[in-house]
Amino acid sequence: TKVGSPLHSRRLPFLRNVITVGYNQKGCMTWEDAIARAVQVPLSEVHRMAAAVDKDDVCNMQYTSGTTGFPKAILHKHRSLVHSCQVEQKHHGQTKDDVFLCIPPLYHTGAKMHWFGSFLAGGKAVLLKGTNPETIIRTASEEKCSIVWLLASKLIHPYPDITTSILPV
Repeated sequence: TKVGSPLHSRRLPFLRNVITVGYNQKGCMTWEDAIARAVQVPLSEVHRMAAAVDKDDVCNMQYTSGTTGFPKAILHKHRSLVHSCQVEQKHHGQTKDDVFLCIPPLYHTGAKMHWFGSFLAGGKAVLLKGTNPETIIRTASEEKCSIVWLLASKLIHPYPDITTSILPV
C-alpha cells in the first residue's frame, strides 16, 4: 500500500488510515505525513465532515486490561467520551489558564480523559514523550505545568531531594 492511500482489508473494512508516532511502518503515515496532508484539506471540507458526525457514532476503541478476564475491545461513542471529559474537567476544575502535563500513553483511558478536559477548558496540554524523572521534572518546570497526572513514587524514590521541594509532603 502506498503511504497515504486508503487501506482496504476484509478483516477491518472501515479502517482507512494508520498513523504512527515516532517510527515508520510500511503502508502507514507518520504523524508528520498526516499533519502535512491536513493543511491541504479546505476548511469547507472539514466543516462538511464535522457536520456529518453524530454523537452516537463510534469514535474510539480502547482495550481493557483484562482484570476480570481476557482483555477486550470497548467501543466508545462521541457522546460517552465528551461526557467523560466534562466530568474530568469539572472534577479537576481546569481553566483556560491551566497547563496539563500528560504522562501516561494516550491508549490509557484515564490519560485521555484528563487530557481532553484541558481542551474543554481551552487550556494548554503538553504530551510527554518518555517517563524518566528528569524529563518529567524538566518539562513540568519549563512548560509551567499547573496539573501533572502521575504517580509521585515515580519521582520520589530516585530523587527525594528534588521532589520534596516541588511536591507536598
